[in-house]
Amino acid sequence: MQSKESEEIAASAVERFIALPWFEQTGKVRSGVMVASDLSEAYDGYWDGWNSKSRFFWADQSKKLEEYALSLISDEEISQIFESVSAGSTQSVWAGLEGYLERYPDDTGVGDAIALSLTDDVIRDLCWVAVEIRIQRKGFFHEIFEWYAAGTKLFGWKNDLPPDGIPVVL
Repeated sequence: MQSKESEEIAASAVERFIALPWFEQTGKVRSGVMVASDLSEAYDGYWDGWNSKSRFFWADQSKKLEEYALSLISDEEISQIFESVSAGSTQSVWAGLEGYLERYPDDTGVGDAIALSLTDDVIRDLCWVAVEIRIQRKGFFHEIFEWYAAGTKLFGWKNDLPPDGIPVVL
């Protein structure tokens, strides 16, 4: 059974998440950041070798957070947070991605396929943000959330991992 606190946190997080400017600031030049030219380049990233290292780092951050969270709350509670955030946020994330695809059409259809996978990635990040809120520990996923709140998506880091790597965004 989900705790009342987790229910309230998930509901509050969803309200905040659906109000974000999903992908509205993509493609804009930013200082100290590498802006990928399109969704394919951002998602794959193998052209410069940064993506693989970044994905392992991201997965490691998820694992560490889950282990820590399980020392404080139950697996069932984490699952409930994931279910609530996913159910409440997916539509707004997808609408933002659709807007991106309309602004940056891709005749190959690759962008559409990536967008489906990307939606899951974004929702997973948001779920972990809500877990961080629940356990009162701002960490990696809150940092990732700042990119979403700014209307873009962080895909990883070029040259090195944080704090020395160059953020790669859409």
